[in-house]
Amino acid sequence: MGPITDPIRVVASDLDGTLLGHSEASPRSIAVLHRLQNLGIKIVLASGRPSRAMIPVVEQTGIQGLSLCCNGALVFDAHQRKIIKKYSIPTAVVRAMVAKLRHELEGGVYFGAESGAEFRCEPGYYSKRKQFVDHSYVIQDAMTFANDSDPDATVEKLIVLHPTLPAEELYHILLKILDGDEWRSAVKITWSNVFFVEVSAVGVCKGSSLAALCEAWGVDKKEVIAFGDMPNDVEMITWAGRGVAVKNAHSDVLAVADEVTLSNWDDGVAVVLEDVVRNLEAEATNNCDNN
Repeated sequence: MGPITDPIRVVASDLDGTLLGHSEASPRSIAVLHRLQNLGIKIVLASGRPSRAMIPVVEQTGIQGLSLCCNGALVFDAHQRKIIKKYSIPTAVVRAMVAKLRHELEGGVYFGAESGAEFRCEPGYYSKRKQFVDHSYVIQDAMTFANDSDPDATVEKLIVLHPTLPAEELYHILLKILDGDEWRSAVKITWSNVFFVEVSAVGVCKGSSLAALCEAWGVDKKEVIAFGDMPNDVEMITWAGRGVAVKNAHSDVLAVADEVTLSNWDDGVAVVLEDVVRNLEAEATNNCDNN
């Protein structure tokens, strides 16, 4: 990882528990993000959220550019309401995993899926989470979430919900169940809240999608600063030249971050970015003086 004095060209931040307090960014955070944009810095909002849940944050903050949704499985232009790229789990893998987990997990298991801009879920999933499903959805059996004959029937994020187990415990159980090479070479398993485990195609995460964007932009990872709080942020934090955890972050994130800032409730992201802005503005002033 590069030293903290490396120039910054891209800022990437998780949302819930990192940039956001309850559900919105603070005026302080919005102000510093706009100052960065005015200096030509690219802002990438990176979340486990689906595209529909990214739109309100982009509208509230006024951030321009692309966002990463579903843990990097979707590259999304919120202003155009357009999915730029999808990294989908192969249909055969989705069906094999559903069958495997139904067989292995005692007490039952329920599945949901982010499928492009659409949400699909089983009846059991809906019955457990209906108070949170405040958007359009399709009820169907998980074995039919993905369909190779239908280009719209893809799965970018498979959601695994157990009726009694919290996400972190379920996550470790899934790692044991799916410990074979066939699974390790097919899927990426993570979690970001207490309710469910999230599955993406192998190699797909916030870090990989951020790296792909930066490569397209000609940006070196030393020129990237990233913020996060949960295990689904680990790859992004470790890939960036400067990885920052908020104080309230999970221990897995605190262990790999280059530095720790204040909590999300105390505008920890804004505190660091205000320092970045000061350095960039000072550099711009020096360049003008030298010219």
